[in-house]
Formats: sequence, C-alpha cells, structure tokens
Amino acid sequence: SLLIVNYDVIVTRFMLSFDPNYASNSARSTMFSAQLYVLSENIYSLIGGLGVGLFGPTASYFLSANRLTIIDNYYLQLMLEYGFLGVIIYLSIFIITVLKGIKLLRSRALNSWEYNKVLMYIILLSTLYIAGVVGSTPITFPLNMFQWIFIGLILKNYSCHINRNT
Repeated sequence: SLLIVNYDVIVTRFMLSFDPNYASNSARSTMFSAQLYVLSENIYSLIGGLGVGLFGPTASYFLSANRLTIIDNYYLQLMLEYGFLGVIIYLSIFIITVLKGIKLLRSRALNSWEYNKVLMYIILLSTLYIAGVVGSTPITFPLNMFQWIFIGLILKNYSCHINRNT
C-alpha cells in the first residue's frame, strides 16, 4: 500500500545524491576529473577516443593513481572509448529514433494497441539512455541487446507505417 511507504527516507536518499560532502559523490567527482584529464591530454583522444574495448563491458574500470576505479557515467565511458565523435553518433541514433517514433505517434493512423506499443518502446529506450547517465552496467549500453531491440522495433513500426500509407 502507498500509505506504508516512508517518503521521507526516499526524499532524503534522493537529496543525498546531490550532496557534494557525501563520500560517494566526492569519489565520483574525483574519478570524473581524472577521466576528463586523460581525454584532455590529446586532441585526438578527445575527438576519436582512446580505443574500443579499453573501458568497455569487461573492462569498465579506469586506471587512476595506480589503482582501478569504476567508471560510473556511461557516457564518459563512451567518450573514453569512442571520443566526442562517437558520443555524437550514438546520441544521434537515439534522437533520430525517438523523433521517428514521435512522428509515428502523431500520425493518428495507429490503433490504440499500436500507439501504446510504440509509446512503450520510446519510454523504455529513453529509460535506458537516462540510466546511462547515472551508471555503467557490466553489459554496457552499446552492446546491450535491449537498446538495439527497442531501436529496431520503433524503426520497424515506422517503416511499416510508411509502407502502408504509400
């Protein structure tokens, strides 16, 4: 029941994630600074990354001050591996897919089941991309099958809809 949920604890925990004095947050900030320093050492690393797989699914650790630390932000991991150019391409795929999904939803040619299905795909895909900001999983998102399934399903529905109307 919603009445037995302790909302104060939830709000306090949420606010703690923005507290710079919290040990976990300061450690993340230090790691983030070290990772950005590595990227800023070389313009080619910043543009094209340091190499695919160096920080990826099985190597989602970063050598800092002679010790391994976890890369928390998935987009920073992408930046380390693929550079600014790779992150732009990656986010472009997401933006194009979501725009096509929204265009499909606005077409009003879908029945309620198709509409709900496409809306669900967009929400789930967006959730995966938002989750990448706050964490890196052992199965990172470019290799995460769910992401590519949702992208494929949205584009398949879009393609079927276009072909049906021509």
